[in-house]
Amino acid sequence: MLTLQNVSVVRKAGLRSSGFPVLKDVSLNLELGQVYTIFGHSGSGKTTLLNVMNGRRTPFPHTKFEGEVLFEGEPVLSKAASFISPKRESEGLSRLKRAFAFHDEAYAGMGKGATRSAQADMDEFRRRNLSAVFVTHNLPATAQASDVLYHLNGGEVVWTGTVQDLQGDKLPEATANYLTYAEKVFDWRP
Repeated sequence: MLTLQNVSVVRKAGLRSSGFPVLKDVSLNLELGQVYTIFGHSGSGKTTLLNVMNGRRTPFPHTKFEGEVLFEGEPVLSKAASFISPKRESEGLSRLKRAFAFHDEAYAGMGKGATRSAQADMDEFRRRNLSAVFVTHNLPATAQASDVLYHLNGGEVVWTGTVQDLQGDKLPEATANYLTYAEKVFDWRP
């Protein structure tokens, strides 16, 4: 299991700046053998979250990281950790990279063919008993084939569920608004 505990990332404009929160107290448990999609608008923190999951801190100077990332109970990234270089990967990080595939906007700009490509890719991950995390604006491409969806808005996970759960009427306002966006841009409704 990949576990994120109380992960926060604040990007500071300078040493004296209080900073801009990119991620706010994110806690997730990602099971092995599952396919996950993290969706949200530009600037919602998706890529930063993916980097943290993958054991990398953000590359920006003056960035404050809090929380912990564990793979099978072993630390991958923690507040005390510095940037992880490929030459000095921890055993936990090395095992994580063999178990999880991380994809940032893999289906951007692919149009309607993206859904078929995503389904084929996700079927292959499952066949090989791998886990995958997709970060996307193009929710229609990955939603149907994902086991779990996370909506990230303003650096916070505001909704978690399945594509079937998106059809409910008890969605947070931010998630309902994102679905309206997906309907307009991608001509898609779950």
